[in-house]
Amino acid sequence: MSTNPDIFAFDPPGWDPYWTVPGGGGYLLYVGADAGGIDFSAPVASAPPGGARISLAPCGLAWDTPWYFGLRAMSDSGVEETNVDCVCSAMIHAGALVEPAPNAIDGAGSFAFASLVGTLGIAYAYNATGSPSTAVAIQAAIVAGGTPDWAAPLTPLAPSTLAIAARRTVIFSRVFSDRQTVQLAVRTVTASGTPSEPVLLAPVSADNATPPAPPWAEVSQL
Repeated sequence: MSTNPDIFAFDPPGWDPYWTVPGGGGYLLYVGADAGGIDFSAPVASAPPGGARISLAPCGLAWDTPWYFGLRAMSDSGVEETNVDCVCSAMIHAGALVEPAPNAIDGAGSFAFASLVGTLGIAYAYNATGSPSTAVAIQAAIVAGGTPDWAAPLTPLAPSTLAIAARRTVIFSRVFSDRQTVQLAVRTVTASGTPSEPVLLAPVSADNATPPAPPWAEVSQL
């Protein structure tokens, strides 16, 4: 599908090879409010043979509602196939397709950063394999009353990039009072700001009198 909020781009199964005889053949698009309720009696749009780009703007689809789509091929002589399959679903939100959430953090732990008194860091593991969308950064926020304050996320001292599979550490610039106990939450975000499910971390103290304990450790035999 296209990222244009008014356009769906279909490459239907079986579109290659193209129809070899020009005429009225092509594809018919149908829509319904659920996967089993697509109205195949009245197509909402049509497209010529091959990969089709179909505008949904004239169809009057309501925003913030999931819609389900069926697609049928039609021959040049007007013979339409009879499949009743749902080929995809989408929701139009505020005029744009909703981006799926990226993979969440696999695991994380927060710690007091001894080199900068009063600061906290997060060591985390992340795996982007199979993510429905591309995360570009992690985001952390203070948890109060069980709820992360995502309106005021913490600022990293340096950008932290995400890789296909990585274990990394990010340190935040905010300075907390010595021995202040803080709970953090962490999530991934895409370039457009779509977040993953958050991971709430165990509370940690900003006490820098002793070296912090490692968030995890690995042991291997040499």
